[in-house]
Amino acid sequence: TLGRSSAASDVYKRQAFGTAGALLPSCSDKLLNFLGDEKEQLWGMNVHPYSGSLRELQLRALDELGIRRVRMTLGLGRDLAGPYMGSYPAEYIGLVSDFDRSRFNASNWPSLVRQAVERAGGVSYFEILNEPDLFLKISPEVYVNSFLRPAYDLIKARRPDVPVVAAAPAGTSGGRIYFFQMTEAGADRYCDYRAVHLYNDNPEVYLTGTDRPFMVTESGSSNRAAHVSWWKDSMPHISKILDTGRLYFYVLLDRPETGFGIISERSGSGGAVRPVSPLYEHIRTFTG
Repeated sequence: TLGRSSAASDVYKRQAFGTAGALLPSCSDKLLNFLGDEKEQLWGMNVHPYSGSLRELQLRALDELGIRRVRMTLGLGRDLAGPYMGSYPAEYIGLVSDFDRSRFNASNWPSLVRQAVERAGGVSYFEILNEPDLFLKISPEVYVNSFLRPAYDLIKARRPDVPVVAAAPAGTSGGRIYFFQMTEAGADRYCDYRAVHLYNDNPEVYLTGTDRPFMVTESGSSNRAAHVSWWKDSMPHISKILDTGRLYFYVLLDRPETGFGIISERSGSGGAVRPVSPLYEHIRTFTG
């Protein structure tokens, strides 16, 4: 976990970002120099497991793109991500969550977390739930005390080397309020990173909301014509302001199609990937 910054770094960050900048995590001189630029990187990618039905197609797309950071739902009481992690070498954020809302229960939550952690040996980060304000309709206090804290304690007892990421609320104005309320409820004590979802290029709204370093676990646009500019312009800007290189584009493939995905669920001849967004070829060109 990154601690409080040095006095010199605080001065730099106040100059760069205003008073709120001093709340950014500490960072090396090299990273401070990076903050002066907004450079395109090979960002991470959100990948939905879809119960394995599109695994070969998505694995082929990841390989063609050269993506090496993946965020994926692990599943609760079932293994959704294992076939991917066993087939495709990457740094994985394992989302301790599920698409089936009936599987969420505070009373058996520790057992579900333990099973997920034991299955997911290849995970580099555990993120605890996804947008709990939107999908579970629970208060920040319930999230922190009934879900985040038990998961954090269990993971640190069994996998102390694996960082824990607190859930990002929905990427809305209401979600931003929820983020600050999570902090007031004690979220920073039970995580190593705080996650946010940004679908608008306004990352500065989160700067004073936490003492933990940031991850942007979802970021993108439903307008495919804007995908390339979001990837090469907006995401570097977000990276600079939040002082993090860990951003994850949303999403490789969406079903039903909503405009966010960059490939079709219908493959071409011989199982070829069929891009539906210009971002696909942009990334292929970028990675060479």
